[in-house]
Amino acid sequence: MRQTRPATTALICLAILFGLAQPSYARRVEDWPYDKLMKKSDLVVVVRYVGTVEVEAPSPENPWEAEFQGLQSRFKVFCHLKTDEKKYEPPKTIDFLHFYSERSLQNGPGFVEFAKEFIETESASGIKQHTMQQAQYLLFLKKLPDGRYAATSGQIDPNLSVREMRTPIPPIGGPRQRERKSQ
Repeated sequence: MRQTRPATTALICLAILFGLAQPSYARRVEDWPYDKLMKKSDLVVVVRYVGTVEVEAPSPENPWEAEFQGLQSRFKVFCHLKTDEKKYEPPKTIDFLHFYSERSLQNGPGFVEFAKEFIETESASGIKQHTMQQAQYLLFLKKLPDGRYAATSGQIDPNLSVREMRTPIPPIGGPRQRERKSQ
């Protein structure tokens, strides 16, 4: 039986490795930690979603050269953490301009959608949980010249400026009832 040299084995492994390699495509997404979002934002608010309508708005420049549909979502403001209103009372409602695409895009934008419906979830153990309130959102926003607001992180990845907040609800029956049944 003939033995192969280590150099030959290494060359064979490299040939297989490069032969199987597939090109991967990724786009660079800017990092937006909370301190940066807070510093760059004109308005930081806790809100509840009211509704969304399609609007005419120029599609933001994007690497996919795609046309995006403008959306305007209205929110009721519950708490102002930072405001751009120096002399006036902060807004009680805000209109948030964002976009979506019908087309699926590879390494696409981080668009956002907002939940208006109440949520029912099921844990891994099969216990159903009901969220008895709509989600609230923490929004980091820049004011636009027309008075609306847009995501501080930009129109391509607005998801980086939106945080969904939910109050934890105990499972149906409560944890104490489950403990009693198992004893």
